[in-house]
Parts: sequence; structure tokens; C-alpha cells
Amino acid sequence: MKNIINYPINFANIKDNEKIYLYIHDDLLKNYPCKCINDKLVDIKNFEIKISPFWEDKILLTWDKEIDYLLNLEKQEMEKYLNKHSNFWIKVRKQVKEKLLNVNNYFKSKWFELVIKIWYRPVEVQYLLFKKVYSFFSKKYVKLSSLEIYEKTTEFIADPDRFIAPHTTWGAIDLILLDKKWNEVDMWCKVNFIWEKANMTTTNITDQQKNNREFLSFWMLKFWFANLASEWWHFSYWDAYRAFFYWKKSSLYGQVDI
Repeated sequence: MKNIINYPINFANIKDNEKIYLYIHDDLLKNYPCKCINDKLVDIKNFEIKISPFWEDKILLTWDKEIDYLLNLEKQEMEKYLNKHSNFWIKVRKQVKEKLLNVNNYFKSKWFELVIKIWYRPVEVQYLLFKKVYSFFSKKYVKLSSLEIYEKTTEFIADPDRFIAPHTTWGAIDLILLDKKWNEVDMWCKVNFIWEKANMTTTNITDQQKNNREFLSFWMLKFWFANLASEWWHFSYWDAYRAFFYWKKSSLYGQVDI
């Protein structure tokens, strides 16, 4: 890919003892206080920010059939949910929309543009996914303890009974970036890829791919989003991830069920 982004931040140089603030383990968020403010939910239209739901993508994510099966469970569950809820469309918190429009305007001034891949994950889908992934691992790893099965499951999907899952708050979004020719900017892997190369601090991708990720993350952080470093595409605003990332005593966005 042509060298179109060059930014000086190098996440790979972050010290190990500081990475806890980037790689936020679920245990750190268990019982995290939430003020749960009533920030209005608003629509985002495709002409405001481009929207391309991940469940419409026709790609293999990892080239591992077993892993892709797990990752595609969400696609299947969202399709079922949409069949039952024909009026489901993209909504976010009012403050999130304002921030997204502002940062997208910045990217447009540099001949780039945001595309939203994932926004709200319905609570019922969150529970179904957790249950199905847990069941899959239970059958596959019969010699593992229930705790070990549980930990494997949480690598794929947050337990909504453990803490408030980010995508159930209307405050978390997954994003990609387009260049001026409408090509997806090269980040090495697609949204929802799970292995080490999805991490912001990986050293196992090209310098240009690192620069591309850091360009996206740097400007999202400039507008006070938090980047979940295990997923270069995941950004939060006022959920528990974001509160922990910025050393806040509580989050503001709680779970919203519809």
C-alpha cells in the first residue's frame, strides 16, 4: 500500500507495566461504578458517517474454520435479531455522535473517512453469544475446568453478568478508515480478528500498518475516545473501558436494553 500515513506514535514501545491501561482485562471492570446518565439516543444516517455493518461482510476472518465459526456466531445472531426487529438501525449516545462527527470532519480534511462497522449489540444477543461460545468450548475441551472454559469464552465475548459489556451501552463503536480512493486503509487484519496481530502493540506487522493504526487511534483519543488495545478498531466513550482508560472513578454509560 502507498505510504499515505506517517505518524510518530509507537505503541510497541509502551512499557509492559503500563500496558495494563491499554489491555483492559474484564476482572479490572468487575463491579466498576456507573453513574448511568440518561444521555439521549440519536440516529446516525449514512450521509453523516458511512455505515457498513460487519454482518454484511462476506469474508473469512482468520482462515481457521473453527475460529471463524465462533466469530461468525455474532453475524448469525444479529441477522436473527434483525429479522425480529425490522426497525433496528444505528443509534448512539448524543455525545458520541457529536464526537464522531467532529473527528470524522478532521479525517475528511486529511482525505480520509470513518466507516462504522459495529455500534450497539443488543443485550439478548450478548447473552446468547456468551452462552453459545461457552457451550462450544465445553464440548471441545472436555478436560478443562469450568473456570478455564469460562476464561476461554471471555477471550471472545464479554460476560454481561460480570460487568457492563461495552457494546450494550450505546457508547462503544468499531471503526475502519477509508482513503480518498474509497479503499480501506491497510491495518493488516479485519474487524473482529482475534489473534495477536489485532493488538495495537504488536510488532508483527509492517511499519506502515502500524502507522495506519496509530493515525486512527491518535485522533480518536484526541477527541477523548478510548482505544481497546487488543482490538485496533474498538473505541469507547464513557463506558467502563473508557472510564478505566482515563483513570475515572466511574463510568457514565450503563447497559441499555431495547
